Amino acid sequence: MQWLAGVPFIVLLAAAPAPKGLDDYVAHHDANYSDEHRMLASVWFGPGYHTKIPDGTRVHTTRGSLEYALALLARGGQRDVARAEAIIGKVISLQDQRPQSRSRGIWPWLLEEPIDQMAAPDYNWADFCGALLAQMLHSYNDRLSPSAREQMRESLRLAAEAIKRRNVGPDYTNIALMGGGVCAAAGELLHDAALLEYGRSRLQRLVEHTKLHGSFNEFNSPTYTMVALREAERTLYLVRDEQARAAAEWLRRRAWQTVAESFHPATSQWCGPHSRAYSDYIDRWTAQYLSDATGVSIAPHPKAAGRRAVAEPNYFGLPCPDEFRPYFQRLTASPHDIPKAPPFNDTGRNTEQPNRDAANADAAGAQPAKRMVLNKVERRWTFIKRGDEASSIIGTAWLGDDACFGTVNSSTFWTQARPILAYWRTADDPAVVFRVRFFHNGRDFASMGCATAQQRNRALVVISPRLNHGSWHLNLDRPRDGIFRATDFRLVCQLRGSGVAASRNGDNRFELSSGEQRMVIHPAPTRAGDQPVVWRSQEGDETAQWSAVFYEGDEKAFDWRSPPPLVLAFGVELLREDEQPAASSPRWNELLSQVSWTPATGSELTVAAPAAVKR
Repeated sequence: MQWLAGVPFIVLLAAAPAPKGLDDYVAHHDANYSDEHRMLASVWFGPGYHTKIPDGTRVHTTRGSLEYALALLARGGQRDVARAEAIIGKVISLQDQRPQSRSRGIWPWLLEEPIDQMAAPDYNWADFCGALLAQMLHSYNDRLSPSAREQMRESLRLAAEAIKRRNVGPDYTNIALMGGGVCAAAGELLHDAALLEYGRSRLQRLVEHTKLHGSFNEFNSPTYTMVALREAERTLYLVRDEQARAAAEWLRRRAWQTVAESFHPATSQWCGPHSRAYSDYIDRWTAQYLSDATGVSIAPHPKAAGRRAVAEPNYFGLPCPDEFRPYFQRLTASPHDIPKAPPFNDTGRNTEQPNRDAANADAAGAQPAKRMVLNKVERRWTFIKRGDEASSIIGTAWLGDDACFGTVNSSTFWTQARPILAYWRTADDPAVVFRVRFFHNGRDFASMGCATAQQRNRALVVISPRLNHGSWHLNLDRPRDGIFRATDFRLVCQLRGSGVAASRNGDNRFELSSGEQRMVIHPAPTRAGDQPVVWRSQEGDETAQWSAVFYEGDEKAFDWRSPPPLVLAFGVELLREDEQPAASSPRWNELLSQVSWTPATGSELTVAAPAAVKR
């Protein structure tokens, strides 16, 4: 590794070792290669938008095929290169190259579904596929035939022009970063000064935007933070321009800060809240990546998804910055710890005075005194800073020695959101997971939202409808008339893992427990129209839940434009067996238009109530 303007620059050498995992990756995908179609075949399971292809259909993917072609070029055998060129040629033939087309320069997801037949084109595919073409041209140009190189260069130019034409803002973090890197790399590879300048300025705008607002727009996302981290590394790998590299390195370090401050060592999980996530546990690829980069063994949860059957090779291999490594070893003091939070000693009980020296030593990587171990920290992040604090998006996380609990002050319940999330370790499970969801006919509902206030291991939550969103997706399935038809609407407080149970504690207190800890739910009195909201428990295969049923029955129309008919408030506490829950439930204050709750310890929590609430 060499350094350019103080930023590491990876130089590829003829004798450089193959990327980690390359042979396993190629061997796995060899079995799925179609000589007939010159692409990778797979059984399709989609996210529920962009495509009309039914789940279970055998398909051939554009992005996955290019990833396989990149791995073949990296291995570099004669047959590998021949197959890679066949794949690249086929995938490029699927790119929209029509001069007047709005989607010129992008690809469909699948061979079986051309762009014009998709539910909606995914313009991100110019970025994803363009990044792979740029990496192949940069790293393995000498292995490609002249005709393949020329075809790839023209395809990359079309993709970069599509990225530039679309010109996404810095609030779309991973695409702003990826597209900036692709355009900067394309500018250097194609000797196009305008593309290089555009890529450079786009990366710099993303840096300034992130500094201004305090975080990536897709805040604390296990999925998209890792995409941003990987794309920052790819930009450092591909681009020599000093200003572009400085921006990419700043973004790389900011991504690592996000991962480090949210990582919970005892459960090996990414503490919530998550703006966007594809699963409740850190997936196997992420766990392996973090282990390799930090030097800390991070075991994936036994129920962790793989996202893919085999991990993509690690072409870049940049290490975690030294200042963030301690966060993966133990609870570590952070600039985002809440000032004046009660300190804790090694028994987990409150002490009378904070031991600032111990916390400061821990932050610096020094070993604090044995009698003072950092057992609990509470952090608050401004994820998206707006005109005033009331409209800003703010996350709070409480991390203890064996449990963590996080919330965000405002969110929806669309399928990728995790606004209320907790993990704790038990003797039988490395991490049981608690999550609050809202279902429309049995699926996560994007038009219901929540507002929260959290103090340490307790939070107050108000659930209410959100206008101008869809059902399954925030935007793509939005009803034009604002009316949702439903046979079932319900809030679900769900605990998953080994040894989980649901129980009632008094007339109006519900518990979800596992091991020595439990989540206690305190609902406020609530009605849905003329009917009271009914709470029901359910236990299944490693799942226990309490559901607040707003409606069930024959299909009924719900007009989201009228005063909200579905509103609920509840308090929630993550407690040990010997800790007493709050004695009272949250209270509605009509005069102040707010909900208040006083937990067993700490000060009163309040959340603004939606206007025109009917209870």
